[in-house]
Amino acid sequence: MKNKSLFNIIGLMMIVSSYHASASFGPFPRVDHLTQAIVQTYFAIHASDAQTIVQHARMARGHAHTIRSVHDDEVDRYLLEQSINSLNMVVEEGNNGNLEAARAAAQAALILMTQSAK
Repeated sequence: MKNKSLFNIIGLMMIVSSYHASASFGPFPRVDHLTQAIVQTYFAIHASDAQTIVQHARMARGHAHTIRSVHDDEVDRYLLEQSINSLNMVVEEGNNGNLEAARAAAQAALILMTQSAK
């Protein structure tokens, strides 16, 4: 089961990275915050407890905020804002111990983030 999840994550990263293939120049590619936000959101969806869901959602939200402030031209801003709102809900619901609502919000955030890539 863990191998299947690992392959899903790698596949997800490859899809998102293909959108940003031209963004890496020189010997050190820039951090792809969209990929990191998507991966952290994926981890939040599959976390087994509220604390871990919140932790991954906060990391995803941090990457999303960086995209908004630094790489704004690379994403659909409206969809990115909606994904941040969903991540805020993940944190709120997770802090309240409502795992199913937190997972549902994380799934919405994941869809919005993947759609926001230009």
